[in-house]
Amino acid sequence: MIIIYKIYETEKDIIKMSQNHIAKKTLNNFLKKEINLYENKNIKLYFFDPFEYFCENEKCIQVNNGNLIYNDATHLSIYGSNYLIKKIENSLLNILENKL
Repeated sequence: MIIIYKIYETEKDIIKMSQNHIAKKTLNNFLKKEINLYENKNIKLYFFDPFEYFCENEKCIQVNNGNLIYNDATHLSIYGSNYLIKKIENSLLNILENKL
């Protein structure tokens, strides 16, 4: 707890950060569910949930090898984008191969 308070000045900031994480995860779960409702034989939608690639046990990486994953609360940095692409590359290639 001492380390957390050195980073965040108030308990309110910690709660706000936590709620933001929960809200983002809730939105992503909603999007995954809704995408399935709009798929049909003419269109196939794919959603790569960042939580599946950046988070484990409710803890998400923010920095990898000294590089920031996000530029701000919702946008990946260039490094983060490349990191995600490497994680989903095989899935993307499989999708493309099955569509061509």
